[in-house]
Amino acid sequence: MDGVLWNVLRVLANISLASIYRRLPKQKRTKAFQCLQNAMESGEQLKRINITIPNNVLALLDYEHARFHTEFPAVPSHTKCCNREPSKCLKLCIDRCRALSAKDQLYTTKQLFAMISLARLSLPSATRQSQPGQCHMINAEKQCCTRQAEKHLEEYERSHNCAKGSPVAARVNYLMTRSEICF
Repeated sequence: MDGVLWNVLRVLANISLASIYRRLPKQKRTKAFQCLQNAMESGEQLKRINITIPNNVLALLDYEHARFHTEFPAVPSHTKCCNREPSKCLKLCIDRCRALSAKDQLYTTKQLFAMISLARLSLPSATRQSQPGQCHMINAEKQCCTRQAEKHLEEYERSHNCAKGSPVAARVNYLMTRSEICF
């Protein structure tokens, strides 16, 4: 069990460092990426263990991995490509959080933030249209993206009803995303 706890602490420390480096003014992309890689290596050993704390840590890792790829897209000029990896990680985070809440009755707020982030990635405004060489979305595509974002927000609303007193930041992000859909 000591090895598991050591890996949990190692993953949490690397997630925290990656988050800090990602948000620094000069955005230390390389250091953040190295921390995520270290966390993922330690996290591989946690995937085989089916207990609450390692599963929660893996959900946090998925969330930070998605945030990293949202801020530092691999292919910045192609919106669908740069949104694919964060979306995949956010969905994995949500699935892990759901499993925790179903199996262990453990509710995590990361699930709310992941749902809102997924909705924001689905919005037409998440596309980087202002970049040179980027073609504008056609109206049907915008409507499809908006419907997808609304589905994610509806899921948030269902989860939010179960979670009394969700964080203020989650509610603010929800309202900002909801207002973007209106425009």
